[in-house]
This record gives sequence, C-alpha cells and structure tokens, in this order.
Amino acid sequence: MREKLVATAAPLFPDLSVVRVQCRLDEDETDLDALLNLFQSAAMATAEHEMQRPILPQSWQRTFDDVGVALLALRSDVLAVSSVVARDVAGIETPLPVHAWRLARGKDLILFDGWPVGAVEVDVSFSCGAWTVETVPDAIRQWVLIRVATALRNSEEVIQGASAVAMLPRSHVDGLLDPWRRYA
Repeated sequence: MREKLVATAAPLFPDLSVVRVQCRLDEDETDLDALLNLFQSAAMATAEHEMQRPILPQSWQRTFDDVGVALLALRSDVLAVSSVVARDVAGIETPLPVHAWRLARGKDLILFDGWPVGAVEVDVSFSCGAWTVETVPDAIRQWVLIRVATALRNSEEVIQGASAVAMLPRSHVDGLLDPWRRYA
C-alpha cells in the first residue's frame, strides 16, 4: 500500500493572532510568521499522530496492491470517497461505479464484488477530517498553541551549556488530546 497527501488541511490558526498571543509576541512582530506557521503545521501533525485521526479536512489517495482483499482500510474519519479506480498490469484504469463499493465505519472501503478481473492495483481518493476550523475542540486548540509556543521558546536542539533536551514526561498538556484519541 502507498499513499500520498493530495491536498493539505487549512491551518488551524490562519491569521496567527491567537498564536502570537500564546507566544507573547506583539501583533506587529511578523518576522517570525514563517516559523510560527511551520511550528503550527508540525504541532498539528503531531496531534494527528497522537490521536490517530485527522483534525481538519484533507485529501488523500491510497493505492492498494493486496489483490483479492475486499476490505480496504483508509484513514480515520473519512468524509467522502471521491473515486475508486482499478488498474491492470498494462496500466489501463477502470473506475469502479459507486454501487460496487461502500464506505463502512468512516474508515473502511468494502468492494462488494471484490477486485475487478485482471486488476493489480486499486486507487482510492478520499477526504478525511474529524472537525472544521470552527468546530475543533478547545482542548485540541490549546494543545496546538502550547506546542507552538514551546517550540518557539526551545527552537534549538541543545540548550547552551547543557546536553540535548530530554523527553518531557507526560503532562497535563498531553492529556488534552485523550478524549479524541483512537486506539486501533
């Protein structure tokens, strides 16, 4: 199986004003905007990894080559499947009609009749995301903001005169994601 991100999610804090407040930066301090956006993106990716679910809508394509498997696992919180396309050994693509498959449990694609004859790969294009920018729970928003501010404060791998920064123990901040975590 291979996958690629087709369209990234929008930033959780597009105008950065709330991020600047969290980082204790003046509103007119825009020279760090590129760095704040990078930290925000990294914090979102980490939160998604920790919770095992996408936060904001994004588009993906997964290519499956497990010929014969009729249950194809996508990402969590699938909003819609836009296309399912089978490919044969010659590279000829055949779109599967909507009645040939069904999305189950918001993450699994079921092929009713199995793989088309001669297919060696199936591409599934889909969008997924648990919330919109307006509906992301406050605890997740707070977690991202704290991670951005922490990254800005500790933007070097080594503190001068000390050894490498050690892993921090689980904290209250890490617990903010717990209600939205997915386990297998």
